[in-house]
Amino acid sequence: MKIENFNLTINQDLLLDNVSIFFEDEKLNLILGRNGVGKTMLLDLISNLDNNRPSNFYDFPDSRQIIYHSQGLPFIAEATVKDTIALIGDLSKDSPLVFEDLPGRIKSNLAKPFGALSMGERRYLTIWLFLQIERELYIFDEPFANLDLGVVADILSLFYDKLDQGKKLIMTSHQFDFLIPEKTHVAFIENQTIAFNDNLIAFLDRYHSFGQAFGEER
Repeated sequence: MKIENFNLTINQDLLLDNVSIFFEDEKLNLILGRNGVGKTMLLDLISNLDNNRPSNFYDFPDSRQIIYHSQGLPFIAEATVKDTIALIGDLSKDSPLVFEDLPGRIKSNLAKPFGALSMGERRYLTIWLFLQIERELYIFDEPFANLDLGVVADILSLFYDKLDQGKKLIMTSHQFDFLIPEKTHVAFIENQTIAFNDNLIAFLDRYHSFGQAFGEER
């Protein structure tokens, strides 16, 4: 999967200038950059949900083989967790969801309305559910927002398990705990271009930390 010579302009403002990015199939692909650099718009285009993926986006799966977990999730607030699971389960016919096999933090909330869950509980539930749907590529936009470190660790373990199953994964994040360097690939957007595009080990060799990459440490 790769993007070649891509320009992104919003309201006549140039966000990305002749950007080229490659993604690795067997690694968690992290798109990194400050807020407002165009990360979410890149994910939107990769997902191709609006059939507007540019012609210079190569080797990405068809939209029917992509799961896209965006930052805003319009679920029914009044529906119970059990009803929400049943709704998503309709998309997971190849591996039906079994209530007895649910993670403990989901099973304990089955009778609660989705809207009564904390933001972190909602995010964990929907991420876990989306991962039960068999697709080629999983895209997550800031999946760890409002989650404590224990839940982040659990979700990252699920992500790396998906990679071990031969699936592809792209995400954005501002939470970098528990990333496995040898299993993580970084595309770092800075000054309207790609400042770095390689594995996390090489990224840390160059910048020493995520804070230094953003100029937050000296």
